Amino acid sequence: VKTIVGVVVLFGLMAYSAALEAGATIYGLEAADVIASVAIVVLVGMVSNLSRKLATQQRMVAEVAAKTQILEFAGLYTRGIDRLDPEMIRLAFTDDGVMDIPNLPTPVDVKEFSVGATDFLGKTLVASMHNVSNPFVVFAADMSTAESSIYFIANHFKVIDGRVQNATVYGRYCDSWQMCDDGKFRISYRKLLYDFQGDDWNKAIEAAKNNADLSHKPSVARHENLGTRDKADYDYAHIDFKTATPLAAAAQA
Repeated sequence: VKTIVGVVVLFGLMAYSAALEAGATIYGLEAADVIASVAIVVLVGMVSNLSRKLATQQRMVAEVAAKTQILEFAGLYTRGIDRLDPEMIRLAFTDDGVMDIPNLPTPVDVKEFSVGATDFLGKTLVASMHNVSNPFVVFAADMSTAESSIYFIANHFKVIDGRVQNATVYGRYCDSWQMCDDGKFRISYRKLLYDFQGDDWNKAIEAAKNNADLSHKPSVARHENLGTRDKADYDYAHIDFKTATPLAAAAQA
């Protein structure tokens, strides 16, 4: 970029000097003045174009860095769930973050959810393993907020009929992210969707409803937290996948 500008300036100065020395005119105007004016216009246009390109590149770099951080924090949640660590779960959320999960009757504060979920999983499962994939992340124009849709496979290993079996659930995390004071994005609202839940998981939920040892009782998945295989699916109200922009009907809607 510097080389191109330098070449333009050099040729402009050479033309200006030659015209000035020859005393030439263009349509009655001093040729040197005309060349100087044209050179200024060209340089201003080049600088403006370069500035736009630089801003675009800076935005791309910022988005890549932010997406990396967002995916790492999404992983804090799954690690916290599998390690039965409420504090690690909360690291991925803002202080007032909300969890909207299918097996609870209403959305709840993440502090309450993290304790109830780890209590339930610890007392009813042998182990769990959550895997995430297919992330799609979009940002607001000012990069202060973001929306994401991330697929998950939740493996729930439970003793059923005397054998350890996998009560697998497939679904998506639909998250609203907020830039915090430390420059990190954290989840302010998570809407968890089930795309498929097998009978073993539903039976585990039913059994947990009658388990007096649990601090929080789960319930059958709510209809509004079930994914659909068409454009009525919540994802389409969450993100515009064509333009890669967040939509007004974000997770809190």
